[in-house]
Amino acid sequence: MADISIIQANVVDDGATYPNYPVSITSSKLAGVALVPGDLVYGDTASLWQKLQCASSGGTATLSGYGANGIGVVLNTSAAGQPVSVQTSGAIDIGGNPAPAAGTVLYGSVNAGKIATSVTTGQYVTIIGQTVDSSDFVISPNATNVVHG
Repeated sequence: MADISIIQANVVDDGATYPNYPVSITSSKLAGVALVPGDLVYGDTASLWQKLQCASSGGTATLSGYGANGIGVVLNTSAAGQPVSVQTSGAIDIGGNPAPAAGTVLYGSVNAGKIATSVTTGQYVTIIGQTVDSSDFVISPNATNVVHG
């Protein structure tokens, strides 16, 4: 699996470039852990943003938060217990490296808070969105609860 190395300074909502994909940003929850721009997060049952991890442990798939309370991408640096802005839909610029080709489906990674371009066997498939160019993607999460075979 290839995680995207996100350029934190470039992470911004890109609704102006792609107005057909309305942007939704929430800042009503606090960070549950220290977060940086580009971290992939989910809203937990305590209304805190936590790093999403779609892992496989010893062949058993585990999912740290299934997204019932939202999945999104962090827009600002925040310490645990502090306010954080999270984009939960619409176009976002992540300035990633490697830059995925337009049309690439992006997934939650086995590595906490990371975005990946593929999934591995035994991992929960959590679709985050799809790229529209080499640095922008449209956030449209789908936590499938399906384990990749």
